[in-house]
Amino acid sequence: NLDEVIAIGVLQEFENSDRIKREQTVIADALVGVELGDLPDLSIAEALERITGLTANRFKGSAADISIRGLGPALGFSTLNGREIANGSEGRAVNFFIFPSEIFNGATVYKSQQASLAEGGMSGHVALSTLRPLDFGKKRIQITGLGGYSEAQERVEGLTPFNMRLSGSYVDQYETGIGDIGIAIGGQIRRDSAPEDFFTASSTFRFCDTATVLANPTRNCEDDFDSLTNSVPTVLDGDEFFVSNQYTLRAVEATTDRDAIAANIQWQPDNEFDINLDLQYSFRRDDEIRHNFVIAEGRRAPVPIEIADDRGLLAFNGNSRVELQSSDRRRDETYLGAGANISWQRDNLKLTADVGYSRAERTQDDINARLRTDGRLDFLFDARGFDVPNIALTDTSQITTLDGSDFDINSLESFGGLARALDANTFTEDEVVNAQFDSVYILDEPKFGVGSLQAGVRFKERTRISDAGLVSSNNDLGEDLPAFDSGDLTNFQNEPGLLDAIAAAQNDVFPVRDLFSGVNTPIEGFTFLTFEPQELFNVLTDPAYNPDFVFAPESDLASGATLTSDDTDVTERTFAGYIQADIDATLGNTPMRGNIGVRAVYTDIDSLGFIETASAASDTAVVTDGIVTRESNDFLDILPSVNLIFDVTDDQVFRLAGYRAIARPSFEQLSAGVRVRAGAADVEVADFEADTLDQSELNAFVRPLGNPLLDPLKSWNADASYEWYQSSKNSFSVAGYIKFLETGFTSELLPVQVLQDGELTNVLASRLTNSDDSSTLWGLEATWSHSFSYLPRFFKRFGFRVGLNYVNSNFEQFDPTVDFDEDGINFFALADLNEPAELGGSSELSGNATVFWSNSDTQIRLDYRGRTIFSNLPRNQSNRYIAGQEFATFRVNHNITPAIQLRFQVDNLFNETRTTFRPIKSSISQFELNQRRFFAGARVRF
Repeated sequence: NLDEVIAIGVLQEFENSDRIKREQTVIADALVGVELGDLPDLSIAEALERITGLTANRFKGSAADISIRGLGPALGFSTLNGREIANGSEGRAVNFFIFPSEIFNGATVYKSQQASLAEGGMSGHVALSTLRPLDFGKKRIQITGLGGYSEAQERVEGLTPFNMRLSGSYVDQYETGIGDIGIAIGGQIRRDSAPEDFFTASSTFRFCDTATVLANPTRNCEDDFDSLTNSVPTVLDGDEFFVSNQYTLRAVEATTDRDAIAANIQWQPDNEFDINLDLQYSFRRDDEIRHNFVIAEGRRAPVPIEIADDRGLLAFNGNSRVELQSSDRRRDETYLGAGANISWQRDNLKLTADVGYSRAERTQDDINARLRTDGRLDFLFDARGFDVPNIALTDTSQITTLDGSDFDINSLESFGGLARALDANTFTEDEVVNAQFDSVYILDEPKFGVGSLQAGVRFKERTRISDAGLVSSNNDLGEDLPAFDSGDLTNFQNEPGLLDAIAAAQNDVFPVRDLFSGVNTPIEGFTFLTFEPQELFNVLTDPAYNPDFVFAPESDLASGATLTSDDTDVTERTFAGYIQADIDATLGNTPMRGNIGVRAVYTDIDSLGFIETASAASDTAVVTDGIVTRESNDFLDILPSVNLIFDVTDDQVFRLAGYRAIARPSFEQLSAGVRVRAGAADVEVADFEADTLDQSELNAFVRPLGNPLLDPLKSWNADASYEWYQSSKNSFSVAGYIKFLETGFTSELLPVQVLQDGELTNVLASRLTNSDDSSTLWGLEATWSHSFSYLPRFFKRFGFRVGLNYVNSNFEQFDPTVDFDEDGINFFALADLNEPAELGGSSELSGNATVFWSNSDTQIRLDYRGRTIFSNLPRNQSNRYIAGQEFATFRVNHNITPAIQLRFQVDNLFNETRTTFRPIKSSISQFELNQRRFFAGARVRF
């Protein structure tokens, strides 16, 4: 039948996904490629966003961590071939960007729980899988090469706008004397670019009032609070506002390289055994050269022009020094995973054993070199109606230049103030060891509605070590060198070699043409003096000019000699067991299937922390040598679950699910680190006595960075789903869900250890802990797939899939930031001033859509993802909000022959930007511009 619409390409992808979804015994969605390497996205994270209810937080314009059904990434759980995945990023959320889509043939997202699934996902469970070659059943060699073009990279001087993506896979099966053996290998080499035009405000915000600013026009604005009670005044006059410490305009030169490989060996020696070995490796390198123009003193007597209703400072006049910062940041992230799975089946019994290991390691090296003006200038900040705020220099007459000329931000002679060189290194290692055993017994005939029984046990040990940073700095360089001493510029000639060396590190042209090109901002095309970071850093650390600069030693993780209270050293051991009855029955005349079971989980946590003191004025950490505190915790959770599936008709399915779920705190939240602040008079820690300090003093002096005694968040959940499979090409589903969160987080006075009279002593301090506060989250989601196969000729090739998710929650996350005055003693919590944030990662409305046209030779598709504003809650920082985003990708694939396919793709079709607000929704804190990228190439199959 020549008019028949054959399922190929995107239509076959949807058919396969619907088939997997329908077969599940839980509420789930699936994403299934036809073959290894068929998922067309740049990473598996981009592919997952095409599943209804899944949204991504984007990094450098690409999807990274995933939220499920309106709950943030921290409340989800992810596995690879059934095993928990190590992660080099902060938190438990997996950075899926490290996995190219080419090494996977699919993913399943479990939106309700069953006892046999590993615990840890309150929102859901993302299960990635690599190809099993014997199950695939045919030989395939495939190579795909794509060349890329970046609009943003085209504006970067001296760098090519072109990049490359090469992937390949090999699948084959062999009949041997020891049984059938299958091999599958897939890999990718990617050389990409990721430049950004960037605006950012510092992470520290102060609460000020206009009257105080006018009374102190030459000082940093003071916090508006009652210094006697450490509380916000009961009456606010409306002239209060939040202001950032700094504002930065940034031009970025960036490249991203990624290599990845996945391999599977499947061996079936006979009809009873199935043995699988798998290996995954991914390496990613991000190189960034950052050129920063910095308003260094954003809160020095800011005079408001307009204040928003939520106290965001929309426009003001200020007075500040200006800095030029050049930095070179290199981040390497490596993932290694391996596992072995052996299953044995005879008659009605199946036994499966699985062991696995994964390790993620991230290192970052950041060198920074800075020049500064010797005096201050007047500036205007105006964010009203602009995507990027207008920053204009209004009076520069106060600046003394080295040669007596007028101030010019593109001239070296204008920057004769304090110089600085800094080298910072961070390191994170996450290691997971998994072992599990499962058994399934199928009854000959269902009894009492039970068709089979499952039971299993699981052990997991996960260790996270994070060194938050080793810093080498020469902040006093300007005081040591006459050439940069603004008090006596005549001595500059005493160091002519230094000036020549700095001048030699200058860039001849601004590295990025048309900064903020196409953005709604008056500063489009902004330029300033820039340097090659490594060259300037070498000059400022040259022993001839700076003999006292000494690099910090390499990190000694074993002794903790160079670690600080911000670091993490947590070991988590989990023992779990479950029993599950699989249902095979009828309710009246309606077939019923599903499962009922219970999972018991015991968790043991061991956390090492480091104690440090800091001066009140600078809050600069000084490690207390050799002082380590250790805290442990354990808890038992019982997680019952039930899933019922009713096959109402041949093409209609109704599902019900009820279950209890947990989501464990991040490892950073489990840190035992403690920082002790000395007072204005440099009070020693040994002077602190727990029974003589009131709550406000304790909060001010003792600041725990985490709490190993935190228990998981827990919830009772109920889900319902209706699915209508009208045909293999048309389907519709709608689901509702509600989650009753039993606990939240709050702050309480709890004991922590500090150094007192040479001994580790318990004192009380405000610490994050579990609360009894309950909250509710409910939502609705719908997915509709449709092919116009009933239309004539050309039009019958069209089809679409659209998904929509709505979520509503009364969960409140109060701002964790404690704001101190200039002396570091008086303080108040930002939670007293700003509204609590919603559940982290939760967009009230999110959606995705795919529109396609497909025949036997050509597939054309437009993929769209959109979401409304959502909160993002980083560790120990103020609440932040990410503006809603819309992201689209356009693809065309055309088969020249059955073996050769041409490919064309446009990413970020709408030139979507990313805007962040902090600590309230009117105060812009970050703007990122990532422009379109184009890819063209071919796939060859043998």
